[in-house]
Amino acid sequence: MRGPRRLRAGGAFGLCLLALGGCSLATGNSPGTGGGDSTAVHRVSTLPGSDVTQPGDGAGDLRLVDFYSRALGRTDSYLVYLPPGYQSMAGSGIRFPVLYMLHGDGNHGNRSALHLFESGRVGPTASQLYSSGQLTPMLIVVPNLAGQNSDGDTEWANTHRGRYESALLQMVQAVDTTWPTIANRTGQGISGLSMGGYGAVNVGLRHVDLFSTIESWSGYFNQTRTGPYVGASRHLLRATSPAVYIRRLSGQLARKPIHVLLYVSPTEGFADEQGPFARTLRSMHVPVKAKTFSGDHDFDFWSSHMALALEFADNHLADAGSG
Repeated sequence: MRGPRRLRAGGAFGLCLLALGGCSLATGNSPGTGGGDSTAVHRVSTLPGSDVTQPGDGAGDLRLVDFYSRALGRTDSYLVYLPPGYQSMAGSGIRFPVLYMLHGDGNHGNRSALHLFESGRVGPTASQLYSSGQLTPMLIVVPNLAGQNSDGDTEWANTHRGRYESALLQMVQAVDTTWPTIANRTGQGISGLSMGGYGAVNVGLRHVDLFSTIESWSGYFNQTRTGPYVGASRHLLRATSPAVYIRRLSGQLARKPIHVLLYVSPTEGFADEQGPFARTLRSMHVPVKAKTFSGDHDFDFWSSHMALALEFADNHLADAGSG
């Protein structure tokens, strides 16, 4: 496992740890504690959105930020997890890569993003990796774009249920105008679980000008006439099935390379889609890390591989650095 990368702005991350009592890698959090003593963590109150950090969320700061979605005609929100020492680094001119995480079904409504963050143990896992030097500073953003129908199924796509792909892209723009991000494809990755795993691959491949790293956890790669796609045309199904259209992207992917992480459990109903999809990507010279792990289609499974997901993004996204 590789060591930490250096920031390009004079080592602000290390200076923060030495100079600021509020930089929370030094709070005594230890692996397996779920975040340690939250009273020792410096919380931020002067940044966009509201502080929704809870004990057990780790050493960073979790904020809930509203944005207006023109595509859906309503105000939506996202969670952003800021790395320890964020204020000092941002004040020094540091710009951060961003990993977007797409939730699965929207059965938890406007708490779908928080459900992924908490049940996936995103904060504690990121904090443990930061403290051990295995993760460099990044922003982790979880969109909260739950569907309005009873099962919350959006597929993160533009269908008769709503323009969720467009809303997601508008949210990326909102993040870039609100936070000091590396606002180009080298600094932006997209990931997700189940429905979000499909969404990450589909949106990521359809917009390789925005994302250079794509991760699917228990995702699938073909669409059928179910959920939002009931009554969909054959053209729409093919246009939003990555396994179908991927070969048409060979020239584009040669010009704009991507790195892909896929993992699945053999007990999941669409597990047999991963192998052929990974082989097709490799035949196109796309670097793919495809894994099969034992487990069920649940958060015990996804949280146990959260470190893999974060480190994969960290390995392939641009280093945090000065603007």
